[in-house]
Amino acid sequence: MRHSKTTRFVAMLLILGCLTASCGMLLYPERRGQDSGSIDPVVVILDGIGLLFWVVPGLIAFGVDIYTGTIYEGPFDGGVVLWPPSGEQALLGAGCSVADKVARTDDAAWAARAYRAQLGAAEAALRLDEARTAADWLAETPPAQRGWEWRWLTSRTDASARTLEAHPGAVAYGLRRSADGARLVSAGHDGVARVFDAGTGERLAETQAQERGLNAAVFTADGERLVTAGGDGAARIFDAHTGAPLAELWRSEQTVSCVDVSPDGRLLAASSYHWLNRELFELEGLVRLFDADTLEPVATLRGGSKPIAMIRFAPDGRRLAAACWDARVHVWDLDDETPTAALSMEHGERYSAVDALDWSPDGTRLAAACKSGEVRVFDLEGAAAPLTLTGHDGYVGGVVFGPDGAWLASGGQDATLRVWAADDGAPLAVLPGHRGMLHGLAVDPDGARLHSVSADGTLRTWDVGARLAQRPLVLDGAYTLA
Repeated sequence: MRHSKTTRFVAMLLILGCLTASCGMLLYPERRGQDSGSIDPVVVILDGIGLLFWVVPGLIAFGVDIYTGTIYEGPFDGGVVLWPPSGEQALLGAGCSVADKVARTDDAAWAARAYRAQLGAAEAALRLDEARTAADWLAETPPAQRGWEWRWLTSRTDASARTLEAHPGAVAYGLRRSADGARLVSAGHDGVARVFDAGTGERLAETQAQERGLNAAVFTADGERLVTAGGDGAARIFDAHTGAPLAELWRSEQTVSCVDVSPDGRLLAASSYHWLNRELFELEGLVRLFDADTLEPVATLRGGSKPIAMIRFAPDGRRLAAACWDARVHVWDLDDETPTAALSMEHGERYSAVDALDWSPDGTRLAAACKSGEVRVFDLEGAAAPLTLTGHDGYVGGVVFGPDGAWLASGGQDATLRVWAADDGAPLAVLPGHRGMLHGLAVDPDGARLHSVSADGTLRTWDVGARLAQRPLVLDGAYTLA
């Protein structure tokens, strides 16, 4: 289910409003603490109006009024005062959480009501695909109140099988696997490239490639070296086992955004851009090709009117594609170094800079991820129109095909990992867990596991093979559980 940023923002405001100022609590705060009585039709009607416009917040409003007793008629009969009047303001302000308020009262009934309201808010957030918001509500619940329902909802906020702290306190930008699938390398804003055992998660090596802002890292075809792309304008080479620096591949005038290695291991590629006219903000994307053995430059590819974000060799090694912020994917034939395609990602007035791409295993399709929130799959043989995948809220920062080409996965600003059928774009799974935008994805050669890094600094592993083998259960069309 897709919601615009505005819709989600308004929805969450309504949820918060229902929890803290539902109709009964707003109109009759003195009734709080009542356990029974005659139902007040005014409160029911007002809550019902909210239900007509916003189903989940309306249900929460009813629930809160019932839990607190404000739905019942009659004067306040001396029941427990939930907290001093000033406490209501503190609840919405900084420095005091719901759990703090609950901890300050000895009233077990109130603690149970507050706990149920928090669970309701978390469940409603999950139905809106807001796993991060749900996790925040669940974190606010008092530990003493947490039961099976809390554990079940918590499990729905994180579907990953393993979490590694790849770049603590820093954004993780890139993730690649070695050719044999045994190792993963991540690149982070902390300037570090870290190598992990893909199976066990053990940290095998790391190198401080630069002080800050490492954009990407990739293994050479033999797995012996790492090539990195830096925000300081340098592409460098390191020993993949020890992290020792070996050589500087290229020094560009601007940031080096990405690096890649041809499937046969003969070529290295690095992307950047250069100014044509800085005053008019005219620039040109660059891809520099190098001999992998001698490290000598062998060709320069030019294309795009904005910076290039990512580059990838085709599986046959004869073409190279670049994701460009000019809303296009540029493709070159490497035999004669000529551009062969400029695939458009433009979408009306929406910002459509392309951030990521991947080739299908057979090289006939290209998937591109865009800041418009879309993933588009292009048929390079011209047999079909581009396939557009929608579902992410905000930028999409990573995309990868499964090894059989039957599915692809994308990750975005909404912190979700989404899996799609490659033939018709049908959504297969929505996997929450990250707490920040996803930037890099990698899949094992057998397709059993998917790996991702994000702005939360973690590297997560997902049992996507087992997930796709299960029959999904869709609740109200809102989110998918397996």
